[in-house]
Amino acid sequence: MRMGGLFIDGAHIFYAPATAQHVLKLTRDGVVTATIAHRNSWFRSIKEDLPAKLTPDFFKRVGSLFKNSTITESIFALSDQHFMVQYRNAGRGFGYQVFTRDGDFVVEEIGLDFLFLHAEGGLAYRVVQPELDEQGELPNPYLEVYRFVKP
Repeated sequence: MRMGGLFIDGAHIFYAPATAQHVLKLTRDGVVTATIAHRNSWFRSIKEDLPAKLTPDFFKRVGSLFKNSTITESIFALSDQHFMVQYRNAGRGFGYQVFTRDGDFVVEEIGLDFLFLHAEGGLAYRVVQPELDEQGELPNPYLEVYRFVKP
């Protein structure tokens, strides 16, 4: 499992921390030029599950982080103009949001039961493992390809 991530285009670095539901847009020199986010009721901050101070139950609470919080899984340069951020919430499944590289929210889909493996060139890819066949054998997985069509 990977969490968070970054990608670099010609002029900027787009960084998605694992424990925050925003993307930082930075110059190549590391100066933050924008904080990009679109919140909805699906998101739950990891800060809600951790005590503000180091207490005896701190380490117990760390173990439950993935049970309630929304974690940023990955970020992809979806196209020349867009990027996709994927999220995981143990109680609600997976989801993604698409933004323009200028930071405008485009679309989201939440409550999915899968993550995309990669996205690039306007395409998003996921691996699908079929169920056992009639002989009780596990068929080979296959790749599903989705084309991003701007709403």
